[in-house]
Amino acid sequence: MTVVDLYTIQIVDSNLPGAPLVDPERLAALMAETEENLTDLLPAGYRVRIRRWDHPEPEGENDE
Repeated sequence: MTVVDLYTIQIVDSNLPGAPLVDPERLAALMAETEENLTDLLPAGYRVRIRRWDHPEPEGENDE
C-alpha cells in the first residue's frame, strides 16, 4: 500500500478547555464512522485509515 498523504485530526472541546474528551468507546465509534464517510468521498481504490498516533502498526500493513 502506498500512502498518498497524511493529516492530523485534532478533536477539541472549545466549550470546556482542559476537560476530558467524550468516553473512549464513543470516540472510537466516531472515528470508525468518520473513516467510512471520508472513504466514500474518495475515488474508487482509495481508502481512509484513522488510528491513534500511538497505535501499533498491524503486521503486514506497513505504509512505507
